[in-house]
Amino acid sequence: MAAMAVEDSIRILDRDIETLNINYFQYTNPVFSGLVMKTYHGMLKRRPEVWDYLYDNDAVRERTAKFRNLLHKLNNKKIRKLLDWYKPDILVCTQAFPCVALAEYKRAQNLDMPLVGVVTDYGVHSYWADEAVDLYIVPNVEAKEKLVKLGIKNERIEILGIPIAPKFYIPLDKKKLKIKMGIDDGKPVLLIMGGSQGMVYMDEIVRHLSKIPIEMHAIVVCGVNKKLYADMRKVRAGSKLKIHLHQYVRNIEELMSVSDIIVTKPGGLTVSESLSKGLPMVIINPLPGQEAKNTEYLVRNNAAVIAKDGRDVARRISDLMSSSSNFKEMKRSVDAVARPRAGFDIAERIINWK
Repeated sequence: MAAMAVEDSIRILDRDIETLNINYFQYTNPVFSGLVMKTYHGMLKRRPEVWDYLYDNDAVRERTAKFRNLLHKLNNKKIRKLLDWYKPDILVCTQAFPCVALAEYKRAQNLDMPLVGVVTDYGVHSYWADEAVDLYIVPNVEAKEKLVKLGIKNERIEILGIPIAPKFYIPLDKKKLKIKMGIDDGKPVLLIMGGSQGMVYMDEIVRHLSKIPIEMHAIVVCGVNKKLYADMRKVRAGSKLKIHLHQYVRNIEELMSVSDIIVTKPGGLTVSESLSKGLPMVIINPLPGQEAKNTEYLVRNNAAVIAKDGRDVARRISDLMSSSSNFKEMKRSVDAVARPRAGFDIAERIINWK
C-alpha cells in the first residue's frame, strides 16, 4: 500500500512518468513468499515473543547473512530479466528485504541506477542498512539517527514521512459526510478498526463503551472477519451506543474524516493515515516489533495512549472525552507529528532526482 501511495502520487504530479509496481517476494519466489507470510502470521498469533527476539536483532542479522545473500543470488536472474526488460530510471523499495537485495545486485553488477529505500514504520530496524542504497526516506529524526548509527551517511537520509494514499490529503466536507452516514453532528464519533482482519477485542471494547455515560457514535470496521461481523451485529442489538457497523471498506478516509478518536492497531500506514486526519489514537495490545516501535513514538509525542483490554479502552476514551483541554492538547500533538503530504513529498523527491 505504501508503494501504491508513492506510485499514485507520482502519477498525479506527472502523468508522463511510467511506473511499475512489483511485489518482490511474489515475483522472485511465489512459493517461498506464501510460506514466509504464513510463518510470519503464525508466529505473531502463537509466539509473538519469538518475533520480538528476531526483530531488529543484530546477532540474528549477522547469523542469517549468508542465507540472505544466497537468496539474493538465487533471485538475481529474475531481477536481471525484469530490469533488462523494463529499463527503469530509478528503483524505489518500501520494504527492507527487496531494498537490500537490489542493493547487493547493484554492487555485484556494478550497476549505476539510483535506489531509494522508503521506511514505512516510525522505527527503522537494522536489516534496512546498506551502503549501496542511494537515498533513505524516513518518517522522523529517530529513524535517521538509527541509520546513521548503522553506518549510513547523513546526507543520504531525508525525513519526509510515511507515504499514504493521496485521498487522505484531500479535505472532505465533514458535515455532508455525517449526514450521508446518519451521524448526529453534535455528538463525538469514535472509529474502531484493526486492519483487514478486524480487532480481536472489538466486541469487548464496544460492550465497555456502552457503559460510559457519554452519548456517542461508534463506527466499527470488522474487515474480512465474518465471524467478528456476526458477533458485532449481536452486540449492536443490545447496545446503547449508536453503532455504525461495516465489513471491509474502501472509504476509510471518509470514516476518519467524521471521527474524533480512533481505536486501532498501530501499523505504520494506519497510524500515518490517522495522523493526517488529526485523530488522537487509543492503541490496544501492539504486537512486538514494528507495532511496538510505532506505539513508543506516538506515546512519546502525546499522539496516542495505550490500552490493554476493552475496559481500559473505555476508560481512556472516557478520560479524553471528559477533558476538553487534554483532548485539544492531544489534537495539537497529533497535528505536530502528522505529515499528510508525505506521499507527494516523496514523489517529488523521486521525480526530481539528483
